[in-house]
Amino acid sequence: APSSTSVSASAAASALIISATNKAGMSHIDRQLIDSILLRESGDSPYMKRQRKLDENTNLRVQSIRSKLKQKNERDARWKQHLIDATLAPLLNSHIARATVEQPLST
Repeated sequence: APSSTSVSASAAASALIISATNKAGMSHIDRQLIDSILLRESGDSPYMKRQRKLDENTNLRVQSIRSKLKQKNERDARWKQHLIDATLAPLLNSHIARATVEQPLST
């Protein structure tokens, strides 16, 4: 069984190496194994360094977008609560006012 290190290295290799469709006769080849070998042999190449940098930049952009979305959702939730409060307050006040008016006793 492959170790977790080799599996993660293989997953990283597959993520970094963009392979074209399988060539003739390679349909039964283990792509993860090939990708991990390519990463091992060319991991310090300018291409792989560039791919890692691009990957890192993409991850940073995704984190930034997620952060902005979370802030927007929090603002939206506060705004919705404000609208609910603003709508319900007059209704509740009206209900309380009607409830406190003396009702004639039925005999």
